[in-house]
Amino acid sequence: MLIRRHIDLVNGKDDLAPVISRHQLAVQEQARTIIQEAHQRAEKIISAAEQEAEASSLLVRQRAEEAFWKRADTMFMHWQKQQQQWESDVLSVMDVVLEQALEQLLTEVPESQRLQGLLRQLLLEKTQTDKATLCCHPSQQASIATMLENYSHLNWQLQPEESLPPDSLKLVTPQGELYLDWQLASQQLKPCPVERQAP
Repeated sequence: MLIRRHIDLVNGKDDLAPVISRHQLAVQEQARTIIQEAHQRAEKIISAAEQEAEASSLLVRQRAEEAFWKRADTMFMHWQKQQQQWESDVLSVMDVVLEQALEQLLTEVPESQRLQGLLRQLLLEKTQTDKATLCCHPSQQASIATMLENYSHLNWQLQPEESLPPDSLKLVTPQGELYLDWQLASQQLKPCPVERQAP
Protein backbone atom coordinates (compact mmCIF):
# COMPACT_ATOMS: atom_id res chain seq x y z
CA MET A 1 0.00 0.00 0.00
CA LEU A 2 1.47 3.32 -1.11
CA ILE A 3 1.61 6.16 1.31
CA ARG A 4 2.29 9.74 0.16
CA ARG A 5 4.56 11.75 2.42
CA HIS A 6 5.68 15.36 2.34
CA ILE A 7 9.25 16.39 3.00
CA ASP A 8 9.75 19.90 4.25
CA LEU A 9 12.79 21.67 2.78
CA VAL A 10 14.76 24.06 4.91
CA ASN A 11 15.13 26.70 2.20
CA GLY A 12 12.04 25.94 0.41
CA LYS A 13 12.24 25.88 -3.36
CA ASP A 14 15.80 27.30 -3.36
CA ASP A 15 17.20 23.87 -2.58
CA LEU A 16 15.89 22.57 -5.85
CA ALA A 17 19.01 23.32 -7.94
CA PRO A 18 18.49 23.08 -11.63
CA VAL A 19 19.87 20.00 -13.28
CA ILE A 20 23.02 20.74 -15.45
CA SER A 21 22.86 19.01 -18.76
CA ARG A 22 25.77 17.35 -20.58
CA HIS A 23 25.64 19.98 -23.28
CA GLN A 24 26.08 22.75 -20.75
CA LEU A 25 29.11 20.96 -19.29
CA ALA A 26 30.67 20.67 -22.74
CA VAL A 27 30.06 24.34 -23.44
CA GLN A 28 31.59 25.30 -20.09
CA GLU A 29 34.70 23.15 -20.74
CA GLN A 30 35.07 24.65 -24.21
CA ALA A 31 34.83 28.16 -22.74
CA ARG A 32 37.52 27.29 -20.17
CA THR A 33 39.80 26.05 -22.96
CA ILE A 34 39.21 29.18 -25.02
CA ILE A 35 40.05 31.38 -22.02
CA GLN A 36 43.28 29.44 -21.36
CA GLU A 37 44.30 29.74 -24.99
CA ALA A 38 43.50 33.46 -24.90
CA HIS A 39 45.71 33.87 -21.81
CA GLN A 40 48.56 31.97 -23.48
CA ARG A 41 48.29 34.06 -26.65
CA ALA A 42 48.17 37.24 -24.60
CA GLU A 43 51.33 36.18 -22.73
CA LYS A 44 53.09 35.45 -26.03
CA ILE A 45 52.02 38.80 -27.47
CA ILE A 46 53.21 40.62 -24.34
CA SER A 47 56.54 38.74 -24.37
CA ALA A 48 57.07 39.50 -28.07
CA ALA A 49 56.18 43.14 -27.49
CA GLU A 50 58.66 43.34 -24.61
CA GLN A 51 61.41 41.77 -26.73
CA GLU A 52 60.63 44.11 -29.61
CA ALA A 53 60.66 47.10 -27.26
CA GLU A 54 64.01 45.98 -25.80
CA ALA A 55 65.50 45.52 -29.27
CA SER A 56 64.14 48.89 -30.35
CA SER A 57 65.56 50.51 -27.21
CA LEU A 58 68.96 48.89 -27.87
CA LEU A 59 68.91 50.09 -31.48
CA VAL A 60 68.02 53.62 -30.37
CA ARG A 61 70.84 53.55 -27.81
CA GLN A 62 73.33 52.29 -30.40
CA ARG A 63 72.31 55.00 -32.85
CA ALA A 64 72.57 57.61 -30.11
CA GLU A 65 76.07 56.40 -29.23
CA GLU A 66 77.12 56.42 -32.88
CA ALA A 67 75.79 59.96 -33.29
CA PHE A 68 77.59 61.05 -30.12
CA TRP A 69 80.96 59.63 -31.20
CA LYS A 70 80.51 61.10 -34.66
CA ARG A 71 79.94 64.54 -33.16
CA ALA A 72 82.86 64.00 -30.79
CA ASP A 73 85.17 63.06 -33.68
CA THR A 74 84.06 66.13 -35.62
CA MET A 75 84.68 68.38 -32.62
CA PHE A 76 88.10 66.80 -32.02
CA MET A 77 89.13 67.26 -35.65
CA HIS A 78 87.99 70.88 -35.51
CA TRP A 79 89.91 71.42 -32.27
CA GLN A 80 92.99 69.74 -33.76
CA LYS A 81 92.88 72.02 -36.80
CA GLN A 82 92.55 75.04 -34.52
CA GLN A 83 95.56 73.85 -32.50
CA GLN A 84 97.64 73.36 -35.64
CA GLN A 85 96.67 76.79 -36.91
CA TRP A 86 97.44 78.32 -33.53
CA GLU A 87 100.84 76.59 -33.39
CA SER A 88 101.61 77.72 -36.93
CA ASP A 89 100.67 81.31 -36.07
CA VAL A 90 102.76 81.23 -32.88
CA LEU A 91 105.79 79.81 -34.70
CA SER A 92 105.45 82.45 -37.41
CA VAL A 93 105.36 85.20 -34.79
CA MET A 94 108.32 83.65 -32.98
CA ASP A 95 110.30 83.53 -36.22
CA VAL A 96 109.62 87.20 -36.86
CA VAL A 97 110.48 88.22 -33.29
CA LEU A 98 113.65 86.12 -33.31
CA GLU A 99 114.74 87.50 -36.65
CA GLN A 100 114.11 91.09 -35.55
CA ALA A 101 115.92 90.58 -32.23
CA LEU A 102 118.88 88.89 -33.89
CA GLU A 103 119.07 91.55 -36.57
CA GLN A 104 119.03 94.28 -33.93
CA LEU A 105 121.74 92.56 -31.90
CA LEU A 106 123.96 92.00 -34.93
CA THR A 107 123.44 95.58 -36.08
CA GLU A 108 124.34 97.00 -32.68
CA VAL A 109 127.66 95.13 -32.46
CA PRO A 110 130.53 97.67 -32.73
CA GLU A 111 132.89 97.34 -35.70
CA SER A 112 135.82 96.44 -33.44
CA GLN A 113 133.89 93.49 -32.01
CA ARG A 114 132.75 92.48 -35.47
CA LEU A 115 136.37 92.28 -36.64
CA GLN A 116 137.34 90.33 -33.53
CA GLY A 117 134.56 87.86 -34.25
CA LEU A 118 135.67 87.47 -37.86
CA LEU A 119 139.29 87.00 -36.80
CA ARG A 120 138.30 84.31 -34.29
CA GLN A 121 136.33 82.58 -37.01
CA LEU A 122 139.42 82.56 -39.24
CA LEU A 123 141.39 80.95 -36.44
CA LEU A 124 138.67 78.33 -35.93
CA GLU A 125 138.90 77.43 -39.61
CA LYS A 126 142.43 76.11 -38.92
CA THR A 127 144.01 78.42 -41.44
CA GLN A 128 147.00 79.10 -39.22
CA THR A 129 149.57 78.59 -41.95
CA ASP A 130 153.14 79.80 -41.68
CA LYS A 131 152.68 82.36 -44.39
CA ALA A 132 149.47 84.25 -45.08
CA THR A 133 148.26 87.71 -45.92
CA LEU A 134 145.38 89.17 -43.96
CA CYS A 135 143.56 91.87 -45.94
CA CYS A 136 141.26 94.46 -44.43
CA HIS A 137 139.82 97.87 -45.19
CA PRO A 138 142.38 100.66 -44.59
CA SER A 139 140.21 102.20 -41.88
CA GLN A 140 140.49 98.99 -39.87
CA GLN A 141 144.21 98.39 -40.33
CA ALA A 142 145.25 99.80 -36.94
CA SER A 143 142.60 97.82 -35.07
CA ILE A 144 143.49 94.58 -36.83
CA ALA A 145 147.20 95.14 -36.16
CA THR A 146 146.46 95.48 -32.44
CA MET A 147 144.43 92.27 -32.49
CA LEU A 148 147.18 90.35 -34.25
CA GLU A 149 149.58 91.20 -31.42
CA ASN A 150 147.72 88.59 -29.37
CA TYR A 151 148.61 86.00 -32.01
CA SER A 152 152.32 86.64 -32.41
CA HIS A 153 152.92 83.00 -33.35
CA LEU A 154 151.11 83.63 -36.63
CA ASN A 155 153.22 84.76 -39.55
CA TRP A 156 150.42 86.78 -41.10
CA GLN A 157 151.16 89.94 -43.02
CA LEU A 158 148.53 92.66 -42.73
CA GLN A 159 147.64 94.40 -45.96
CA PRO A 160 144.99 97.12 -46.52
CA GLU A 161 142.61 96.73 -49.42
CA GLU A 162 140.24 99.50 -50.49
CA SER A 163 137.76 97.17 -52.18
CA LEU A 164 136.89 95.37 -48.93
CA PRO A 165 133.96 96.54 -46.77
CA PRO A 166 134.98 97.91 -43.34
CA ASP A 167 133.48 94.89 -41.55
CA SER A 168 135.13 92.15 -43.60
CA LEU A 169 138.42 90.23 -43.70
CA LYS A 170 140.17 88.22 -46.37
CA LEU A 171 142.92 85.73 -45.68
CA VAL A 172 145.16 84.76 -48.59
CA THR A 173 147.13 81.53 -48.15
CA PRO A 174 149.06 79.26 -50.53
CA GLN A 175 146.01 76.99 -50.45
CA GLY A 176 143.58 79.73 -51.49
CA GLU A 177 141.52 82.62 -50.15
CA LEU A 178 139.08 82.72 -47.26
CA TYR A 179 136.68 85.67 -47.19
CA LEU A 180 134.54 86.58 -44.19
CA ASP A 181 131.96 89.35 -44.23
CA TRP A 182 129.96 90.44 -41.19
CA GLN A 183 126.81 91.24 -43.16
CA LEU A 184 126.94 87.90 -44.97
CA ALA A 185 127.55 86.05 -41.71
CA SER A 186 124.60 87.89 -40.14
CA GLN A 187 122.32 86.80 -42.98
CA GLN A 188 123.41 83.19 -42.50
CA LEU A 189 122.65 83.38 -38.78
CA LYS A 190 119.05 84.44 -39.38
CA PRO A 191 116.50 81.64 -39.08
CA CYS A 192 115.39 80.21 -42.38
CA PRO A 193 111.62 80.14 -42.96
CA VAL A 194 110.32 76.64 -42.47
CA GLU A 195 107.54 75.36 -44.69
CA ARG A 196 104.73 74.19 -42.50
CA GLN A 197 102.06 71.77 -43.49
CA ALA A 198 98.66 73.27 -44.06
CA PRO A 199 96.25 72.31 -41.31
